[in-house]
Amino acid sequence: MPFKKGVSGNPAGTAKGAHARRQKAAELLKHLLPRAAKVYEEMLEEDENKGFAAKEVFDRCLGKAPQAVDLTDGEGGPITLVIKDS
Repeated sequence: MPFKKGVSGNPAGTAKGAHARRQKAAELLKHLLPRAAKVYEEMLEEDENKGFAAKEVFDRCLGKAPQAVDLTDGEGGPITLVIKDS
């Protein structure tokens, strides 16, 4: 059956199977996060490469920590961009 003109064929906006994939990923995370935490603790005592791997798991699963960016000129004013011809 063709779609009516002007009507979305996918009103939810998600691909078929996306919800099932998210649910499987969430179940997998339940198993991975405790192991990643253990690897991170081991890194503090031993090999830094293990810690790097654990950090990557945390960053990908939980998101990277926000970083503050100062967009002022050092005195609280806006940054000025000057372009000069050479």
